[in-house]
Amino acid sequence: MLHLNKYLSISLLLLPLTFDAVYAQLRGHGGPVRALAVSPDGTQALSGSFDTSVIRWSLTRNAAEQVLRFHDGAVNAVAYLKDGRIATAGADAHIAIWTPSHQQPDKILDGHIGPIASLAVSPDGMTLASASWDHTVRLWPLNGGEQSVHEGNTQNVNSVAF
Repeated sequence: MLHLNKYLSISLLLLPLTFDAVYAQLRGHGGPVRALAVSPDGTQALSGSFDTSVIRWSLTRNAAEQVLRFHDGAVNAVAYLKDGRIATAGADAHIAIWTPSHQQPDKILDGHIGPIASLAVSPDGMTLASASWDHTVRLWPLNGGEQSVHEGNTQNVNSVAF
């Protein structure tokens, strides 16, 4: 019983840290949310939806700052890039790279032939990885080099991480 009490004491010490959050409802999408990312500084968030849009949210004001429209299908993945830009991807097999406050993407990364399910940014911020239902993972150098394609999966690839 003494052993159990030690863990109970530790969890009670951590309890205030776990539940010391502020909650808000952010409303704006016309369909279910498929993707969510929080900025590294915790002041903003991105949400991607079945309604084909991405919303950039201010978490300090609990309000939408920008609605991004480019994709022709559900937005399945969103990510913050190290340089402050954002990446969005979805069922239309396109990846869009955006500068916040711009109404159109800066760059479109094409290569997948199936829906993109997931995005991840490398720790050094130099590479974007994408996972797709075309059975591939692609690595995209963000400085403009050639993408690399990783094949061999026999089914959909649903997630990618560094």
